[in-house]
Amino acid sequence: MDSLQFQKAEFADSRPVCAGCKNPIEGSYYQYGGRAICAACSEHIRLAQMQMPREAPSLARPLLFGAGAAVACSAGYAVITLLSGLELALVAILVGYLVGRAVRIGANGVGGRPLQILAVALTYVSITISYVPLILRQVSPGQIAKVLPLITGLALVSPLMNLRSGVSGILGLVIIGVGLMQAWRQTAPRRMLALTGPFTAGQGPAVG
Repeated sequence: MDSLQFQKAEFADSRPVCAGCKNPIEGSYYQYGGRAICAACSEHIRLAQMQMPREAPSLARPLLFGAGAAVACSAGYAVITLLSGLELALVAILVGYLVGRAVRIGANGVGGRPLQILAVALTYVSITISYVPLILRQVSPGQIAKVLPLITGLALVSPLMNLRSGVSGILGLVIIGVGLMQAWRQTAPRRMLALTGPFTAGQGPAVG
């Protein structure tokens, strides 16, 4: 019995296995993200990286997608508040996520600093402008056109004005900040993993 187990161990395949196709690697290999891959898988990764867009062609499409999401989020939040009478500050986090994702989709999956700034700005406007319908409830229909610019301006600075209310104002500002961070993260540039090689078995980086 011991002799049989020894023979099985002796013939065990010691070749490294490709992290992509899971097949044993013959001869040379590559590394992608610290893991060993075969030549065929490395070629697929190289072609995919070449076809991946590096930057958005313009900000027009991301702006269109992001603005649409921002308007929808503002309207949805205002309707929820009007119907329930509750101001759900945590919705700001969801708004940041949705607007950030919309901007990224509009940019064909590309991220970057201009897109992050755009997403943060749209998220902030979406969150603060949602208070406008709540304020307009207290205005007579004939006065809406006159006071709308003023109310819009007040809504944009309302998070800072609410700091005068103490802890609740600070908490609201923090929650808005978390929502803005969501938008920032959703549009961050993608970190492309390095593809290195070829290496010969027994040389170069350790096979993972």
